[in-house]
Amino acid sequence: MERRTSRRRLHRAPVRLYLDGDKGAGFELESSDLSAGGVFIEADLLLSLGERVAFEVPVGAGYLKGYGRVVRVRSEGEPGVVIRFTGMGDEQLSQVGLA
Repeated sequence: MERRTSRRRLHRAPVRLYLDGDKGAGFELESSDLSAGGVFIEADLLLSLGERVAFEVPVGAGYLKGYGRVVRVRSEGEPGVVIRFTGMGDEQLSQVGLA
C-alpha cells in the first residue's frame, strides 16, 4: 500500500546523518531520492524503525537541514533507510525547491 504524500525526485547527493543525541561528526552517506516528506538514504548502516536522526543534504545552492524519523529499513536489494522529515516548514522546503 502506497503511503507517500509527496512526489519523489531523483537526487543523488552526499548526506550527513547524525544519530539522536550524537554531537560528533556523524555519518557521510548518499541519498538516491528526495521529496518534501523525506529522503531515501543508501546505507548498509541499519537503523531502527522510529529512530530519530538529524540530517544535512545539499539541494541546489543551499542545504536542507533538519530532523526526521526512520520509517522504513530495507536490507535487501538496494539497502538503505527512509527518513520522514519532522517539523519541516513550507518556507524551508520552498527555499530548496521542494514545496
